[in-house]
Amino acid sequence: DVPRLDYTNSSCPSILVEPQRTNVITNSNNFTSTYWADDGTTTRTPNSGISPDGTQNAIKITSNGGYNYRILPALSAGTYTYSIYVKASAAVNINIAINDIGGSGGTTKNIAVTTNWQRFNITKNITLGTFVVIDYSALQSGFDFYMYGAQFELSSYPTSYIPTVAS
Repeated sequence: DVPRLDYTNSSCPSILVEPQRTNVITNSNNFTSTYWADDGTTTRTPNSGISPDGTQNAIKITSNGGYNYRILPALSAGTYTYSIYVKASAAVNINIAINDIGGSGGTTKNIAVTTNWQRFNITKNITLGTFVVIDYSALQSGFDFYMYGAQFELSSYPTSYIPTVAS
């Protein structure tokens, strides 16, 4: 019964009002091989950086030009948004993507990652199939970046991060 406050646009808070949503990604901040697969060209080191929530639970990705992906169930046909927090040790570009298995193909977005935490998102209309692949891929080798808080929700825009553990 306590309202959430949003400081996004000023130092004076406003009440955060947003619709109820579900993050389809279980273990939304666990980017280990148990949950994310890769092409064998990246090294993932959990708990290597301070995340936007102020704790040491961001994962460090050391890239050799590869990609990592996760297969998720689409709850139903509709518009989905994938969002994730990313920062790098030096400015770099990476791609994030949503691919509809057996459906209408994929959507990829090139993002410019800086040394500050930023939340990026990509939206796709899922028309067919029961599973979706979300991924991130490095465009260059030999750099580090950090990730935190993956979210995949049935919506045309991202809501506040919804952390998940087992469900």
